[in-house]
Amino acid sequence: MKKMKTIQFSQFGSVDVLKAKEERLPAVGESEVLIQNHFASVNFVDVLLRQGAIPIDLSQDGATIPGVEGSGTVAAVGSQVKGLEIGDPVAWFGQLGVGGYSDYTVLPWSSVVKLSRELRLEQAAAIPVNYMTALNVLSQDDLLAPFDWILVHAAAGGVGTAITQLAKNKGLRVIATASANKHSYVLEQRAEIVFDYADPNIITKIQDLTRDRGGLKLSLNSIGGDTWLNDISLLAPFGRLVSYGFLQGMPSSDVLSLMFQKFSNSISLQFSDIYTLMNADPIDFQIKMGGLFKLFEANEIQPRIDNIVDLEQANIAHKRLETRCNKGKILLKCCDTWK
Repeated sequence: MKKMKTIQFSQFGSVDVLKAKEERLPAVGESEVLIQNHFASVNFVDVLLRQGAIPIDLSQDGATIPGVEGSGTVAAVGSQVKGLEIGDPVAWFGQLGVGGYSDYTVLPWSSVVKLSRELRLEQAAAIPVNYMTALNVLSQDDLLAPFDWILVHAAAGGVGTAITQLAKNKGLRVIATASANKHSYVLEQRAEIVFDYADPNIITKIQDLTRDRGGLKLSLNSIGGDTWLNDISLLAPFGRLVSYGFLQGMPSSDVLSLMFQKFSNSISLQFSDIYTLMNADPIDFQIKMGGLFKLFEANEIQPRIDNIVDLEQANIAHKRLETRCNKGKILLKCCDTWK
């Protein structure tokens, strides 16, 4: 029986719980595709899984292989799969637990997009999660108009980079937050201005900037915590706070009471989980994901790669991501065919 290399964990904890282990190559169902991964992407959801912040049951088989995104080539296809052949270059985005930190991954065919052979696989691996998340949080186009102000938190990360690029393509004006050493990178993504998280005058500065439109039309927040309170105070009439992450947990104050104070402005709070979009209509999700690669080929989006390390160095990648050292996507190299 052929074996595959994996990175997995059998207990929650620090980066030290990530271990290399060989496993048997999984069987391929009739509607599934076996991908030989060239690259696996490292996303914050992988860190949260490893830390135990997202509930998963480790008791069933004793271990979890993280990784929900990657790129590679088709190694086998099920009997009901159409449009994919062995050797095709592909990118993929799967459910939690699909096992991306491996040189092989089995996925439903609807999670896989065939790529142009001219597209580099390392760039392809940096697109699905970041840009589908960005597309999802920017999805209500009818509520946004050119020159509206939006706030993008953690703008130097992979999703923040994707949001900024797509927002600028829509003619929106982007205010970004990032660590001081990442400001030049964020400005390269065409944000109008970037503030340090720790700037004590950030609220006043954003109020001054956005006065011409009555405030922020949209805040895209993956941080959570008390940043929600600031964002709510900055929203324009009909403004929205879209939360797609909780890196700092829940806010310390009563958010509903604060929102009620702005009742006459008709502001709203929305949660956005990319898996809601995926599970609602997997085929439509696949079509939209394919559209992102057309945008890339047209040079309308530019995925940024922070670093590429070997699969066995997943612990280094996790440490870099959770300490916010990255600018863009971190990738794991899963096979030796890429140089």
